[in-house]
Amino acid sequence: MLKHYYNRYSKKGILLNSLFLIALSSYGQSANVKGVVKDTSGKGIAGVTIRVKGGAETVQTNGQGNFSIQASPGSTLIITSVGFKEKQITIGQQANLDVALVPAENVLEELVVVAMVVRNDRI
Repeated sequence: MLKHYYNRYSKKGILLNSLFLIALSSYGQSANVKGVVKDTSGKGIAGVTIRVKGGAETVQTNGQGNFSIQASPGSTLIITSVGFKEKQITIGQQANLDVALVPAENVLEELVVVAMVVRNDRI
């Protein structure tokens, strides 16, 4: 009787433990996502910041606009650069991204530098 009880519940226990371990190992896995960030003319943009929303992972693009970041499927990438509008992309199953950034409307046309020196000479 005890042998029958042990065999019946140990098989269920092994099955449940196996399913639990499989589910646990697939939860939160991140993948290496690669891509290139370009402007509207198709030229790669250097120095663009890519970060995972709610995470600590942050990278910048190289001179050709290429990047590589660890992100899990379903997470959101926030892509920012000075002079361009911010873009958010949700990661699916794709491993390569081709991102086009649109110039921001509030880009400065010119910059004026003014310097003033006040001197007080007392004897």
